[in-house]
Amino acid sequence: VVKMASLNKVQLIGFLGAKPELRVLEGGVSVATFNIATNARWKNKAGEQQERTDWHRVVVYKNLAELADKHLDKGAQIYLEGELRNRSWVKEGETHYTTEVVGSEFKFLDRKDASDVKITKVKAPAAVEPVLDLDEIPC
Repeated sequence: VVKMASLNKVQLIGFLGAKPELRVLEGGVSVATFNIATNARWKNKAGEQQERTDWHRVVVYKNLAELADKHLDKGAQIYLEGELRNRSWVKEGETHYTTEVVGSEFKFLDRKDASDVKITKVKAPAAVEPVLDLDEIPC
């Protein structure tokens, strides 16, 4: 029997839709959430230019959350690496589901006012599994 490895890795280059929302959980863990827009462009069979925008929900923890809150604003372009995470929660008797990218590192791509931040690469600690009250995280 051959065992196949698996891979859960996401790489995005896109623009923030709004400033990250930063919260501190009960255990003192910082968590920031934000959305990144990516665009695809192509020509259809008639030769007309087409475009699609996809929005990706991102969650980052600890030092990444604090850096995102401090340096990222609406419209900022970043490179983000992370993994997909699915989760569910029950609110008012109804089960809700979401898929999000849990960021493990990012680079600032368009910081003109802070050259020292422009190519910063920040990695999250290897074990980023804080206990979360899922009712506290907005979707």
